[in-house]
Amino acid sequence: MLRQTITSHAPTLLLTLALCGAWGCGGDTPPTETARDASTDTRDASTDPPPSDTAPARDTDPPDTERADVPPDAEPEDTRGDVEPDAPCEPTEEICDGLDNDCDDQIDEALEAPPSTRTLGVCEGLTQVCAGSPGWVERPEASIPGFDPSDPPDGVDRDCDGVDGRASAVFVAANGDDQGAGTIEAPLATLARALEVAVERGTDQVLVGSGRFEGELRLADGVGVFGGYLPAEGWRRDLERPTVIAGATTALRAEGLTRPTRVQGFRFEAGSPALPGASSYAATLHDIPPDTLLLEDNAFIAAPGADAAHGGDGAPGDDGAPGDDGQSGCDGCNNRGNGGDGGVSACGVGGGAGGRGGYDDAVGRAGDPGAGGSCASPCGLCDAGCGDGCGGAGGASADDTCGLDSCRRSDAGCRGSDGPVGGAGAPGEGGAGGVVIDGQWLGSSGRGGGVGAPGSGGGGGGGGGG
Repeated sequence: MLRQTITSHAPTLLLTLALCGAWGCGGDTPPTETARDASTDTRDASTDPPPSDTAPARDTDPPDTERADVPPDAEPEDTRGDVEPDAPCEPTEEICDGLDNDCDDQIDEALEAPPSTRTLGVCEGLTQVCAGSPGWVERPEASIPGFDPSDPPDGVDRDCDGVDGRASAVFVAANGDDQGAGTIEAPLATLARALEVAVERGTDQVLVGSGRFEGELRLADGVGVFGGYLPAEGWRRDLERPTVIAGATTALRAEGLTRPTRVQGFRFEAGSPALPGASSYAATLHDIPPDTLLLEDNAFIAAPGADAAHGGDGAPGDDGAPGDDGQSGCDGCNNRGNGGDGGVSACGVGGGAGGRGGYDDAVGRAGDPGAGGSCASPCGLCDAGCGDGCGGAGGASADDTCGLDSCRRSDAGCRGSDGPVGGAGAPGEGGAGGVVIDGQWLGSSGRGGGVGAPGSGGGGGGGGGG
């Protein structure tokens, strides 16, 4: 109750006004006037302090309920609302409203906070906070551990939007459509188109679903590309299932980057080149300052380079030397003449010895095979098509008649067949280095092969007939 006393210094009356509520104290009784001797009133309005008309200060710091921060210059809260200051407090259930509902001189204490509406990523398991009269509100992002509005893809959803990376990024899926918007609901089909859209939007993230994408990936300056997402599973990310980029001969190309650019979660595969001497490149990087391009959690596989052109054939080896003629047969002799010795070529390969001549009515013997020949048995006839290096057939006797067109009647033995072709020469030396064409290495062709090995010896001539 607020009471104000006014004292008159005249020796007549002391006027006392009592003000209670709307000019009443417990009813509609008007102010009263009381006669009193001024000499008996010892109080002085100029010296006596008036009674306080404010309620005692209350502790407004709740012990166990998290509240949003209150600015230091905010007006003090009336913790009793519309209740008269001297009215008795009627306890009710404490709620988040900035008032002392349960009359314990504490505000919004011991309340159970409701769960946050943001339940993904680093926001999982969070609750709201009490902000006083506004009620329950989401907690400030600055107070959320690990929260980052830029959300760089690193395996953690740091902006609580359900994606490792920003939901505003450009999205690409194997079953996408380049006529789409590139959003999470309408992903694009190719990385080339996705990079164009990212540059147009000014975003630095392209998120790519797992699968196989044909063609080279050429980076755009300052636009990060991140693979390993699973569109069919809400675009969650699994780096054990990377995105495959299959280039013809180059899978990843980066040139002239000036801003930080990240590539993460891919398997780059380069195919085999068709051009002789060309190389296969999983990645080619040119004109990039240090600490500009960051490659993380990627695999790079290049195919073997193409063989260079073969060198020319070596020169043929020298012919083997012919075998010597066999000795002539003799008519009525009781012994055969010996065949001549085989010749020897300049390379030391000998021809077969000539066959022994016949005597009486016997035919001469076939010549011996030349060195290195492939003859399994002597030739029976001169034109029988014997193997390489076989000795020639012996000459026919004077009365020999065989009745075959291929048999010619002659005292002389047949010529031995040529020896086998000489072996291959030594391989040519490798090409002398190579050149860089359009940023790629092209190996030189190999040099010509060595001279071929000498041919084998020819077969010896057959012995003359008897």
